[in-house]
Amino acid sequence: MIDATKHSLCMCRLSETDKMTLPDQIWNWRSKWDMKDIIVVIVSYLLGCFNTGYYYTRIFYHKDIRNMGTNVTGAMNVSRLAGKKGFFITFLGDALKGVLVVLLCRVLRVNELAVLLSVLAVILGHIFPFQLKFKGGKGMSTVLGALLTFHPVMVLILLADCAVFLIFSRRYTISSLFALAVFPIELIAMRYPWDTIIILTLCSVAIIFACRDNLREFYYEVRKKFERKSLSNYLLRPVHFLNRPSKSERHGYKNANKNREEGRKDHK
Repeated sequence: MIDATKHSLCMCRLSETDKMTLPDQIWNWRSKWDMKDIIVVIVSYLLGCFNTGYYYTRIFYHKDIRNMGTNVTGAMNVSRLAGKKGFFITFLGDALKGVLVVLLCRVLRVNELAVLLSVLAVILGHIFPFQLKFKGGKGMSTVLGALLTFHPVMVLILLADCAVFLIFSRRYTISSLFALAVFPIELIAMRYPWDTIIILTLCSVAIIFACRDNLREFYYEVRKKFERKSLSNYLLRPVHFLNRPSKSERHGYKNANKNREEGRKDHK
C-alpha cells in the first residue's frame, strides 16, 4: 500500500513537470545550470572544429579540399579526390564526433539541456570551425552520429523521411534537407519536450543554411524543367496541332525537295 502511494506521488510530480510552461522550464534550467555544463558545451564546439576531411586530404594528398569541388570538407566532396576510402573515413570520423560528444555528456552526467546544446555546438563547430576561418563541412554525418547516440528513434525517423523524399527528388542531399525541414514538425506531433524541439530545430536550420548552394542548384533545375514544360506549351498544343500540315502536304513537300535536288544534279 505504501509503495502504491509513493508511485502515485511520483506520477503526480512527473505530470506537474510535464505541464510546466516554457518560461518555467527555462527558469528550472537556470537553477540546474553548472560550470561543468558550460565547459562541456565549449569542448563540444572545439571537438566539432576537427574536420576529418580537411586534415585527411592535407596529410595524405597535400591539398586543401575546400578549394575543390563543392568547397566543403564533407565526405561527398572528399570522395571526388580520395574515392570510396576517403568517403568512409571522412563520414565515420565526422559521425564519431557526434557520438563522442553525447557519450561525454552521459559520463559527466550533465543536465539534458547541456546535452542538447553540446549536440548543437558540435554541429556548429563542424560547419564553422574557427581555425579554418569558419569554412567547414555541412554537418550531415555529425548530426547522424549525435542523434544515433542521443535517441536512435530520431535517426530512424530521418532515414524514413529521406527515403520518401528521395523518390521525388532523386538526390541524397536534397532529400536529407527536406527530411531535416520536416523533422521539427514530427517532433511536435510526437510530443517531445520543448527544449528538444527548439534545439534540434536550430540544428536543422544550421545544416540547411550550410547546404544553401545545393538548394539553389536544385531550385534552378526545377525551374528550368517547368519552363520547358510550361503551361503555355500545353495550352497552345491544340493550336500547333491545327497548324500542322497534313500527310498529303508533307508528302508533297518531300517530292518537291527531291525534284529540287535532282534539278541541281542535272544542272551540274
